Parts: sequence; structure tokens; C-alpha cells
Amino acid sequence: MQNIRSPWRGLSSANYIARGLRAVASSFKKRKLSYWIWAVSLLVVGTVFGDNLVHLSIWTGLRGDFYRWLQGSGRSTFRPKWTVVVMIGDEEYWGSSLAGRSPLKRNYLADLITKLDSLDPAAIALDVNLRCPSSGDYPDYKTEDQNLLTAVAEVGGRRPVVVGKVLRPANDGGAYDPEPSVLDTGPFQGKAVTWGYTNLPTDIRQVPLQALLTTGITVDSFSSAVVRVLDQGTLDGIGSQDLFPFGSFINPDNLTVIKAGDLLTGDAAKMGRLKSLVAHHAAIIGGRWHARGPNLGDYVDDHPTPLGPMPGVYLHANWVEALLSNQTVPPWTEKSAKIIEIALAAALALCLALLTRELTRGLVVVLFCIGSLALSYFSWQNLGLFFDSSVPIILITAHAVFDQVADWRTDARKYVAMPPEKTAGVHV
Repeated sequence: MQNIRSPWRGLSSANYIARGLRAVASSFKKRKLSYWIWAVSLLVVGTVFGDNLVHLSIWTGLRGDFYRWLQGSGRSTFRPKWTVVVMIGDEEYWGSSLAGRSPLKRNYLADLITKLDSLDPAAIALDVNLRCPSSGDYPDYKTEDQNLLTAVAEVGGRRPVVVGKVLRPANDGGAYDPEPSVLDTGPFQGKAVTWGYTNLPTDIRQVPLQALLTTGITVDSFSSAVVRVLDQGTLDGIGSQDLFPFGSFINPDNLTVIKAGDLLTGDAAKMGRLKSLVAHHAAIIGGRWHARGPNLGDYVDDHPTPLGPMPGVYLHANWVEALLSNQTVPPWTEKSAKIIEIALAAALALCLALLTRELTRGLVVVLFCIGSLALSYFSWQNLGLFFDSSVPIILITAHAVFDQVADWRTDARKYVAMPPEKTAGVHV
């Protein structure tokens, strides 16, 4: 049998590299200009709008599953040490005391704060809707409002009280204005009463820190305000309002939660047990009830998280715990993340331009997706930074689909252009 001589045999290293580069260039030239135009267009569109695409429902669950796995891989699972949640549930909200009224009865909240104060918490935080019309609350609620103001002022003279407020966007510059609250006119001079915004971040995995007001000052988020009254130094150096860190989550079953009704109606023995839970902790008052009656309809104020749906008060408690327990990870800067996303997508476009076999191309796409996930894992474990692999995977998948469809269309056109006698036995 005659030996077949390899065209690469006998070449020096320089010639070997040169011939390899010519082969690569030849493969690139076989691609029409339209391929490269579409590849660049897809890269630009994906880079610009990728952050919006990852919030689609099809990605939210997958992203949450990966984040939950990432959180549990090598980083210690932590339990609550700093907070206790005082929950207003169906039993309280739809019972005789609150009677399903919105807004919540201020007298009830005043009694709750006063009762909590007797259990010696480190701080009391109020995560309930206290908004009112800009002209002041409705006349029928005035007495209730005054009772709440008095209770907050009295308790604020003995321990820190943090009140939640809602911010509304004021302009395109990213600044906000706080919405009017019934506590805006409180006699809080010289009292340890502060406030923080309760708006949730766009990405629920991130811990909100601060926001810029139209007055030019920054205001703490609700969780940051609680942290600040517990340990001022914790927030130093964590970040700013521009780059929120990513936080670990506590399983809802592991949070310390007590019923508001038990707190208001408990006997001496029960109050003793509750004091052992509340004392020296930040007591965060919030609610979770069904919208149309006890166990009827959806929960109000529920939000999807990597550990399943949680009410807003659970999220705030999670963020307080994450900040105080050093369970946050800063993100890559936006510029660095974009560079990685573009590099991965561009490298894939070049690889697919070189390959022709569908199986090989499919394997390359899978390897690129795995590589993006591996980068996120390595960054979390070894660099202490969070890299969101969702956008690169979307770019990689979109480009692979586009590329394969384009090849199928090219093959189909060649088939249509072939003479009938040559199409026999050809499969497209």
C-alpha cells in the first residue's frame, strides 16, 4: 500500500504556523459578509439588551437554581443571628383586630411597637405601608396616625426605630423622591428614629444599599438602615448605590418568625418565651396575607427568590443577616463583565466559522456554556466576586441558533439551484 504523505510533514514550526493561519483564513473567507454582519449585530444587540433578557420568566427559574447551587457550594450555610420577624399573617389581617383593612390600622401598629419595646429588642423596624396623600392622611385616620406617631416617638427615645418608606423615580438621572408618609410630621427631634427605602432591587439576588435623592443626598435602604443602627462599621467599604453586592439567602424555614397576634395576646409564660427570641435582636414588623381572604387568592407582597417565593419582610431580614454576617459578594464591574461577555460571544463566532460538522459545532456550544458557568463558579469561590453567566449563555445560545439556521438556509438554496438530475438522493 502506498503511503500518503501529510501536507504538514517536514515543515518547520514557523511554516507550520503560517500554513495553519492560512487554513484558518481560508475558512473565514468561505463565510459570506452577511455572516459577519449578522454575528456583529447579534453581539451588539445581545450586549446592549442582554441584561433585560435575563429577567424573562424562562430564565428566572434557571438563574435562581444556579445561584442557589452556587451559594451552597463551598460557602457556609448561615442562620439568623441578628433579626426576628414579627409577622402579620392571615389570622391577624383578616381577624377582628385589623378586619382586612388597607391601610393597616395605625392603633394596631402602635400597640405592636409598644409591646415589642417591652421585650428589649436591639432595634424595631417597621416594614409596612405608611404612605398617605400629599395633603395629609384622611380625616378618619388622624387619631390613629397620632397614636402611631406618639408610640414611635416614645420607643425611639429608648432604642432605635427604623421606618420604611417608598421611593418614586423623579427624573431620568436616577434620583428619587420619598413618597409622603404618615410619620413625616412626627415629633422625632432628638429621638433615634430613622428611615430607609423599602423598594426592592431589580435583581432580587442583590442587597440594596443606598439610593440618590433629588436633594443630592443618599439614603439607606431599609435593610442598610437597620444594619447601620446595629453596627455602623459594617457598611463601610461594602459598596455604593451603583454596585449592589450579591447576598446569600437563608431558608425561610430557618428564619426566626413570631406571630404578631401572639405578641399582643400572649400570657406571661408566652411573653417570657418571646422575650428570649426578641431581646437584643432587630425586630422587623411586616406582613404576608392572602389577597381575598384567609387562604384565598395569592399572597400579597410575595417575590421570587432562589429559595422560592418570599414576602418583602423576609427579604429585608435576609439582607440584614447577609450584611452583618459577611455573606455578600461584590459583582464584577459592568465594564469587566461586558468585556467577558463580548469575548466569549466573539470567540464562539470564530469557532463556528471554522467548523462544519453539526455535532462538533453543538459540542463547542455546550463547552462554551459550561465554560461560562465554570467562570462564575471560579469567580465566586476564588475571587470573592460574582459573575452572572446568564448573559453570555444567552448570547452563545442565540448565536448558535442563528448560525445553524443560516447554514440550513444556505444548503436549501444550493439544493433548489441544483439541476433535477443531481438532486436525487440528496438530503437537506
